[in-house]
Order: sequence, then C-alpha cells, then structure tokens
Amino acid sequence: MLGYRDALEKHGIPFREDNALRCPFSFEGGDNAVRELLARNRSFDALICGNDSIAIGAMHRLLHSGLRVPEDIKVLGWDDSPEGRYSNPSLTTVAMNVPAIAQAAVEAVLTGIDGKGTSRGKIIFDHQLIIRESTGGMKNSPYTPTKQSVQPPMTYKNCTGGSSAEHCTEANRGTGLYCDDDGIDCETRPNY
Repeated sequence: MLGYRDALEKHGIPFREDNALRCPFSFEGGDNAVRELLARNRSFDALICGNDSIAIGAMHRLLHSGLRVPEDIKVLGWDDSPEGRYSNPSLTTVAMNVPAIAQAAVEAVLTGIDGKGTSRGKIIFDHQLIIRESTGGMKNSPYTPTKQSVQPPMTYKNCTGGSSAEHCTEANRGTGLYCDDDGIDCETRPNY
C-alpha cells in the first residue's frame, strides 16, 4: 500500500483511503472486493491488485457485471502467476525476482544463526512489468516480447544445419523454437 501512496503523491494525486480495499489474497477475495466497489456506486477505471489471484477474481466479477476489461476497467496483478498468463484477457502483472529474494532471505537467516552480522536494512530488488491484455497491452501470445515487456526464454537450444535466423526458424517451424539474430541459438517457448 505504501508504494501505491508514494506513486500517487509523486504525481500530485491525493490518496483516498476509501479507494483502497483490503481483501484475502484469493480469487474469491478479488471477486468480493469488486462486488463491494460496484455496490459503492463510484466510478473507477483501473484496479491495482495485491496478487494475480485477486486480479483474476476481480476480472471475473467485472466481466460478469457487464464491464469490459480493459476497455472499461484496466486490471493489474502482481506476481506473474501461470493463471494470469492464461486468463482471458491475459493479465498485466509485475514479475518479482524470486531467486534474488530467496537468496537474500537465506543469507539473512544464516547470518543471524552464525551471529556474525547485523541486518542489512532495506534491500531493493528489481521487478519487471509484464504488459498484457488486461491493461490494453499485447493482443497475442503472453510470451511475445514487446518494447515494454520481455518474458525471459524458458530454455536455449543450438540450431544446426544453417547459419541464418531464417533457416533456423524454418527448420523448427511448429516446434516452439524462436531464433536470435545470428541463427545460432534458439529459445523455446510454449506453443499457444
């Protein structure tokens, strides 16, 4: 909630407590929160949700209430869950750097157990905004890179039998392999 307040303040928008709802981090929590918002009979054009489950539940309620996502209400989730990638519309979200967070947590615990160090204080981790359909973003596969959003490849494989990206792409058509510019490495993405 603090980041939300700070962003509003930075842009000269006053924070209104009645615009912020707290709910369980679940599909049902998002559904019920939107029911409450709609019952207040106040207009809104976007929802920023604490996780993807809340956002998906919120989109469900919006759509069943006759509202369109993103045309009427834009929806943003948080945590880049698989459900958000496959939701309809696909969910714009923020992907966290989970490996870095986990490593820092383990290091903090081990430092505390050893009694060797003190708290490192605030640690800031990189996050990535993944722009998808729920905010009016990309209209195709959730893995198609855009200027604002690049989903990291799942694996890499060597393309053989040619030296051009065109050859690699043609040789692997339908396999889910997409080649880089030099035609040597291909990244595997799910076929949708």
